[in-house]
Parts: sequence; structure tokens; C-alpha cells
Amino acid sequence: MKVIILSLAGIGDTILGSSIIREIKERYGEFDILLFPYGAEELYKEYAKNIYLFEDFTHTKTSQKPSIFRIIKTFFMLLKLRKNKYDLSISLYPSSSPKLAKIAKFINAKRRIGFEHFHYTDPIYLNTKIHRFECNLDLLKPLNIQIKNPKQFIPLIKENEKFAEDFLKDKGKLFVGMHVGGYWKTNLKSWDFENFAKLADLICKDFGAQILIFEGPSDDRNTEKRASLMKYEPIKVKTDLGKTASILKKCKLMISNDTGLMHLAEAVEIPVIDIGGWTDWNAGPYLKTNKLFISQNLPCYENCWIRKTGGKEGKFCNLECFKQIKVEEVYETVKKILKNDTL
Repeated sequence: MKVIILSLAGIGDTILGSSIIREIKERYGEFDILLFPYGAEELYKEYAKNIYLFEDFTHTKTSQKPSIFRIIKTFFMLLKLRKNKYDLSISLYPSSSPKLAKIAKFINAKRRIGFEHFHYTDPIYLNTKIHRFECNLDLLKPLNIQIKNPKQFIPLIKENEKFAEDFLKDKGKLFVGMHVGGYWKTNLKSWDFENFAKLADLICKDFGAQILIFEGPSDDRNTEKRASLMKYEPIKVKTDLGKTASILKKCKLMISNDTGLMHLAEAVEIPVIDIGGWTDWNAGPYLKTNKLFISQNLPCYENCWIRKTGGKEGKFCNLECFKQIKVEEVYETVKKILKNDTL
């Protein structure tokens, strides 16, 4: 059976669909995957048969718009996928988007599974009251597949694990990761960096930890300038996502804004603290053990302008939900994890 998985979303949403990716691999052997060029291709390059990258004027890896040549190249790639005559396509969350549904229809697999759109042969109800990870599992129902122990999955390869060993050699014994940035399109999902700096200093002082400051593929923050606010010098980590995953695996804890690297940390099964702010709980960490989604229950949360408009009206928001998350509150959780207590 010829299968293609469509995951035209950010790194985090792609990882939230990783349980399906693994199940398809085990059931059907080979599969192709279509991704946005955000870096997730590095996670599955040893796993999928073919990886195709979709790029247009809206979805690009950096703030620079792609050339018209690259857009034309994407169109001809879609023509090639159509000629492959797939038996099955599965569109991961958020496959209810008209763009992804139209792409699935254009590729024209015999059977097309996705959320709530007439272009799919098997449209699935999107239950917004459950976690996005669980939403993706619903995509397997038309195939009568039930995963016994579903969890996020990242294939770690030996080459990357060796890189992580060498990178961290003689740099400490206790590593705590932080991701203080986020997607280049918005800075509306970020806890103030001064808070991260204060938190890092407390962790270093009390636990003798080495802080690793991670940068994602789409970060455009001046990390070095911001890291100078820390009393204890951190180690900057900016590499491809495959190597990043192996380095994260060496950490005792990851503290992050709501980003793809936060999901990557959970996928390699280390404790995660997600500074959620206004973001949805059902897009944060999935597992309950040693995972914490920190947000404030303000009156504006349910009708958040940013969440409803995709950030287009974020200029009218003072981000009070982030401002009320205190360093002391987060540090109490950090201490419990580093002391091996449960949350």
C-alpha cells in the first residue's frame, strides 16, 4: 500500500502526530511525508521513505519570503505526488484547514482521511475538548487501528546521540534546558526573558546545574545578548532538530515557552514545564507525570483575542497572562522535579 502523511503544521503539531507516524510505519512499512520547511524533516529523515517540503508565501522557514522559483518548484512537487497514485493519505491536525484539505484532494489518494472537510473521503469529527494528541489518534478509526500505548515518538539515531555525548563532554553533570524564543512570526507566546534569567540563576545557584539555551530553526531572537543577563554563563544550543533531540535527552528538565522544542522535549521523555500564558491547554504537554502547563485563569482567557485571531489583534493585548506567572511559582515546580518529587 502506498501511503503519504500530510503534516502541514508547525514542529509541535507534527510531533503531536508522531504516534500515528510510528503506527503507519509498523503497519505498512514504507510511507512518504509532506511537511512545512520548519525543520521537522530532520526528525524523520531516517524513518520515512521520502520527505517532501511544501513552501509558499505564507509558510516559510524564516521571515524572508521564498523566491517565485521555489513556489513553482513546490507546485511541480505536488504534481509529482499526484502522479504517485497513493492508496491512502492521512492529514494530521489541523487538517480541517481548507489549504491542507485542498492539497490532499489535489494529491488525490484513493482514500483520504482528515478532519471535517468535504475533500476527504473519510472526514473525522474534530473534538476540540480533548488534547490535540488524542485528536490525531481519531484519524486511525477509519482504519480500525487502536494504539495500545500511544505516546509521542522521535527516532533517535546513533550518530546524533554520539554528537550529544561529545557536545556535552566535560560541561557538567546536571543539565537543564530552556527555550526562551519561539516562531519568528510572533513574540506573543513568550515569558519575559528577564524571568528566564532569574530562574536560571536560581537553578544554577541551588543545584549547580548547567543551563542549555536552545534555539529552534525559526528563532530570530538575539540569544547571546539576552543570555548576558544571566549571572551563570549558559551553553547555547543551535543545531538541527535530530541533534537537538539527542541533546535534550541528556537534560534533567526542559523549561520552555509553548513551542515545538517543548514538544520535542516531551517526545524524548524528559520532564517539561510549559510556560503557557494564553495558549490552549490542549496544545501543551500531553502526559501528566512531571509535565506542567503553567497558565493563569484570568477572565480574558476563554475569549482571548490572540488565540481567536491568530495573533492579528495581539497588539491590543498586554499579555497579563504571562506577566502574572512569577519566577517563584515556576521555581517551586523546578525544585520538585530536580529533587525527584512528583508534581
